[in-house]
Amino acid sequence: MYNNSEIGIIVHSYLIIFVHFKVDIYKEILILLELPFWYNRSEETKLRSVWKMKISEKANELIQKLMEKHPHTLLTIGTLNKSETSYKLFDKTGEIPYESHLYEIGSIGKTFTTSLLAKYINEGKMSLDDTVAKYISELDDVQYYPSLKRLATHTAGYPEDYELQYDLRLTGKLLWKYYIKREQPIIQDNMTVNKEKLIRFAKKRKLKDEDYPWIYSNFGISLLGLALSNVAKKDFMTTMTEFIQHDLKLKNTYVGVNYDQLVQGYDLKNQEIIPWFVPKDNQFIPSGGGMLANSEDLLEYARLNLAETPEYLTIAHEYHAPRGENVSNFMGLGWWGDTQEKIFGHGGNTSGFATYLLFSKEKDFAVVILANISDYEEREPLGNAVLSENWKN
Repeated sequence: MYNNSEIGIIVHSYLIIFVHFKVDIYKEILILLELPFWYNRSEETKLRSVWKMKISEKANELIQKLMEKHPHTLLTIGTLNKSETSYKLFDKTGEIPYESHLYEIGSIGKTFTTSLLAKYINEGKMSLDDTVAKYISELDDVQYYPSLKRLATHTAGYPEDYELQYDLRLTGKLLWKYYIKREQPIIQDNMTVNKEKLIRFAKKRKLKDEDYPWIYSNFGISLLGLALSNVAKKDFMTTMTEFIQHDLKLKNTYVGVNYDQLVQGYDLKNQEIIPWFVPKDNQFIPSGGGMLANSEDLLEYARLNLAETPEYLTIAHEYHAPRGENVSNFMGLGWWGDTQEKIFGHGGNTSGFATYLLFSKEKDFAVVILANISDYEEREPLGNAVLSENWKN
């Protein structure tokens, strides 16, 4: 006969065997018995790939159109339905077995920058109404500089990119590249902004203390990135990497350079494009878009926003400014909101990639579109078609 201790060991061993094959069924039994076991309870919050997304006729048409124009495209579509995920991968032959790939995510990275801003606001380290000059000592207190809120909502009055008239050396370099060597222009050519250039341009651009009409500004977000890194007392790439890894706990999202798994990107002429390279002295490209991620990490990022975990992410979802003339469109911090459709989203575009991430708090649903083709204008209609087809199920 076995004593009570031996019986306990036997029962525990059988439960471990069962759990190995039926975690979801026996997990609660083990919790109730309060036995030590191998299952990591933090796994309960991770996304499960159980349900299957549907691709509507409209979405199929958009995919086929993309492949006909750009046969090199590798298109990833991911969906999050409450806690369950589903992924599909397409190439010119149609749907193929799914594999995870790393893409440049472009301006989706801006929402990571503004999420870090939300964290610092929550911690009392920064305030939305503070001018950016409060956090950048090189900016004098004589002229007006925009508030953090205006930078994060593209209402500060800055143009889209660093204006070349303030950098004759860069202007000459680009003229030589485009008109003499006849090389293909790439997006990051006029986004190579270091700290010196940021400060010089901010000083030269004379602004008023008012909400300017919405103008999408890579420069404004880069200036915000400098302020954030000064608060952290670290360079921006280190600051953002620590935020991604420690706060958001994302394992396949990279700042700057990590090209081991990056798929090949293409321009609209179906020519191969070299990946973004972020020089060490141009730390502020990533704050506007120099990041890489896979679909799994972006859906996990969407899940965190849907769950409002960490809680400070909700600050970025609040109405902070109008966006354009459509009254239903508004700006959170970084995120583009739509009061009518009740969704948040952001797109991204680099010289060889196009991306789109959107989520609905009302439906607890998210969609990510990742394509290795530049300027894919129909990424948003495709994402919206996937969203409307699946969230009703």
